[in-house]
Amino acid sequence: MLHTIWAGSVIGAFSNRWSMEMTSGLHFAFAEDHGVFRIQEQGPTGRSWYADIDRNSAIVEDFGIVTRLVNSGTGQFVVTVAGITSAGSEAAADIASSPDGLAKALHNAPSDWKRKNVQILVKTTVSDSVAGPAQVVAIYVW
Repeated sequence: MLHTIWAGSVIGAFSNRWSMEMTSGLHFAFAEDHGVFRIQEQGPTGRSWYADIDRNSAIVEDFGIVTRLVNSGTGQFVVTVAGITSAGSEAAADIASSPDGLAKALHNAPSDWKRKNVQILVKTTVSDSVAGPAQVVAIYVW
């Protein structure tokens, strides 16, 4: 079962030093410039994702990352679940904790993904401060 492959986790991004250290330099990483928070894709495309905030300062859309890092020596792994804001963290947690969500997110992943590091970038639409269903934006396996 897919949900059994995730063990131990670190939750949060900008509010969690461990999560920030563990994910810095990865393909999808959290970044901040002059108080503006985003998810930055490393590499040639260099895409960025920002939380969308309306004129009333309400979050309308947010992004999060599920990251699974495997220790090649022990086979143990750690998972981080984090978003630009809490809505993005909630969306990432929804994917990480749902066997169906994981199956959909990983359906095009390489067949040996279970032995590799994985990042899943998700987005959510926020209504009345409640995150909607998570949608997979991109996946990176290495």
